Amino acid sequence: GLIKVVGKTTIKITKVMEKDIKEGDKVKKITGDYLFEGVVVAAFKKLDGKERFVVEDDRRALHIFSATNLEKQ
Repeated sequence: GLIKVVGKTTIKITKVMEKDIKEGDKVKKITGDYLFEGVVVAAFKKLDGKERFVVEDDRRALHIFSATNLEKQ
């Protein structure tokens, strides 16, 4: 998580703000060593509750990403 210092108190922030990504959003991958841009065509939760997004690019290729990998365009 993130660490925030307030005065002399250190607070550990465990939840990062949701990005509010949904089907139909144009997104780009912002992590890793390759580029990928496209449209979210599906959103779902894994059995453990973690969100995943299926993104389709202009070649019609599909990739599955977590919200931490994506940024809305």
